[in-house]
Amino acid sequence: MKKYFVFLIILISCTKNIKKSDFNDIVYLKNGEEILCDVISMDKEKIIIQVESGKKEVKIQNVSSVDLGKKREGSEWRKIEDINDDILKEAIKTNLSEFQGLGYINIYCEKYLKIERDSTYTYSLRIIRGITDENGRDAGNVSFYYRKNNEKIYVDFGRTVTKEGEILHIRDNAIEDASIYSRFPSYENTHELKFALNKSLPGNFIDFKVSIKGRFTDDNQFIFDEILGDKGLILKGKIVIQYPEDFSINYEYFNTVNPEIEKKDGNIYLIWNFNEIPPVIDEPNLPPLRYFLPRIVASLDYEWNSIASLFKGKMEGEMNIDKDIYGIYEEILRGIKFVNISSLSSYVFPKNASQIMREKIGNMLDKGFLFYLALKSKGKPCDMILTRSKEYGEISEKVPSLLQFDGAIIFCDGKYFDLSYETMPFGFIRNEYQGTKGLSIEKGSIVYIPYIKLDEQNSFVERDVILKDNGDAEIKDIWSFKGDDVIDFRGLKDLKKEEMDIFVQRFVNNFVKNAEIKDYRFYNLDSLNNSVKLSVSYNVKKLGIIQGRFILFNLPGINYSSYSVGKAERMYPLFLENISRSENRIRIKIPKNYKLRGKPDDFTFKREGYGFYSRIIEKKDFIEYYDRFENIVNIINLKDYPDYRECIMCMAKIPSKWFILERVK
Repeated sequence: MKKYFVFLIILISCTKNIKKSDFNDIVYLKNGEEILCDVISMDKEKIIIQVESGKKEVKIQNVSSVDLGKKREGSEWRKIEDINDDILKEAIKTNLSEFQGLGYINIYCEKYLKIERDSTYTYSLRIIRGITDENGRDAGNVSFYYRKNNEKIYVDFGRTVTKEGEILHIRDNAIEDASIYSRFPSYENTHELKFALNKSLPGNFIDFKVSIKGRFTDDNQFIFDEILGDKGLILKGKIVIQYPEDFSINYEYFNTVNPEIEKKDGNIYLIWNFNEIPPVIDEPNLPPLRYFLPRIVASLDYEWNSIASLFKGKMEGEMNIDKDIYGIYEEILRGIKFVNISSLSSYVFPKNASQIMREKIGNMLDKGFLFYLALKSKGKPCDMILTRSKEYGEISEKVPSLLQFDGAIIFCDGKYFDLSYETMPFGFIRNEYQGTKGLSIEKGSIVYIPYIKLDEQNSFVERDVILKDNGDAEIKDIWSFKGDDVIDFRGLKDLKKEEMDIFVQRFVNNFVKNAEIKDYRFYNLDSLNNSVKLSVSYNVKKLGIIQGRFILFNLPGINYSSYSVGKAERMYPLFLENISRSENRIRIKIPKNYKLRGKPDDFTFKREGYGFYSRIIEKKDFIEYYDRFENIVNIINLKDYPDYRECIMCMAKIPSKWFILERVK
């Protein structure tokens, strides 16, 4: 009896010490009540739960749903007073009223790479944000991408600290993990983990940390390639790379200074500290963020030649096609359906050739690999070059890793081949790879991928206009396209006639308003040469304005815009996605008994990397306008921006300039 009494006292004492903050589960009742508890057991009739007062039975018929929580770092905190994390305690002292209008601010942002002695790694990201006003409500919606077959991802914690002092923790039912490319199982690797933090409202703070864990292997040469900066102001930022003292790593940094280096407990720490990184302001032609934000790249001490040898050793299969190089290109390009999934999002090595042929689908790497094998089987000297699109920023040459590349092109007979879209011209590569660097598998080193000649990627418009004395006009255009434009236009060949009619009408109306299409014809849509033409005839009412004995009109079809240079000053360089040359030749036959009395001035503007030229020639019964714009650079730096802006602003005035004809008889 005495022993039982002592046990009862201990049991009651333990029950009294159970605090609400120790519970992780929530039972939602149909009457709207929410019970914070620990679920002990469940069956078809009842749920047994532990609450502060002890065990309790809840009938299933009264339950709406049950949320089984997960113990996470700090999940026992319920009020501000419970917080024992110094970084968070300091962050929530921030006066958010000082940052009204920004939506949200990143009070603290830390990116941390930890490399272990067994070649495992942990990459973690922690962000503490303050919501300053209604524009920042989306700041609590967070997403991360990871390579599921190579890595595991963990939500270490996620919480909202309300202005009333309450702490709300993320629940498992707020976390979603989904495949990005589930439609293509053989390329399914990249997953997106996303979650929403509760009550991301003005005046509240959100704090979350996510970790990705994996191991350095041949097919997972993990590379830490991180920038610091986003659409929210960063008050304090930190990037840390930790690795064992007896390890050797490669690292490189851009748009920032040397790291602080510390040695402690057998590890080396590379530390970059940042204060007040301004929010990224949206501008026209904004470069990819890696071009101008602080960027740190790091990995193990791989070498380019050993990586190339490893890649070459992973090439499996044979490919024999008894055709010339054009025939081989056409068979692979059109016979294997292109899936637009980068190799860094799926797998860094090409699939076995027989698997690609069996599935009849392939990304840029796999289709290029088949072409490479087929050329090799015919004794053709060729090279496979792993590529990196400009959208990812420039390659880090000091940090070799296959995860820097998103695909491959093939070099043979002095030409570069991009086996991606089924409409790719023979011997042409997309602009996003021109002027970049890639890894040559044959040379085992980084090589430059040059720009294709402007002659191979220009557009030329010939427009013949018959202007009538009532201001109406009959117009015939011949549009000649090369390069990237060809890829898009060839996709039209599968449209129905009604769909094609709508496309042509809209296309012409983009340049000449109120055009009434009479007829049109495309040339070379089904070919793989580097040229597509569109011939189109149409009428335009009131192209010219009648003013007594004068007719006034603007150049038809010229629609230059100053949108990209609307700001006199920019925060960031201007990014031009394509190099190009465009030409217009417009011949206007003027009505009988009319003479040209006024016309725009000729214009010439030339700078290194770009230029514009226009001229107007008056003949007996017609006027001929010609212009040419060339651009062979991708980045206009801030110091060169005023000149570039002047050029584009002058071009943008041309569409509003008047031609004046006078009736002389």
